[in-house]
Amino acid sequence: MRDVAPSKRREGAGPRGGDTTVMASGLRRTTVVFFEDDFRLALSCAELRQVTIAHLVRLALRKMFQLEAREEPAAGGSTPTAASGLRRVTVYLYEEERVALRRKAFEEERSASDIVREAVRAYCGEEE
Repeated sequence: MRDVAPSKRREGAGPRGGDTTVMASGLRRTTVVFFEDDFRLALSCAELRQVTIAHLVRLALRKMFQLEAREEPAAGGSTPTAASGLRRVTVYLYEEERVALRRKAFEEERSASDIVREAVRAYCGEEE
């Protein structure tokens, strides 16, 4: 994908995932790609905290970007991809979470999924 401003990128394009749907509550569906070992770490951490992986991702992002906590649990789920060792996780993010994630991804020239994986590893590593 060419280097262009986040607002110019085609939504939902490519293996990096992307924003695809805006919900009535203001949540926006975002797809994040996890490598299998990162997914297992997130899954075990989510089980310890008794939350879903989608909620764990939101908690990790809120901690990374120092955003105020929200009470509502996040909706979402995971889907294994064929033979590549990757997992796609659908997460519904609030606007401030999505903007912070896209800004950091753009500034560091990394994918949003890479930043989410880093946030989850840091969040789960602090608890164990």
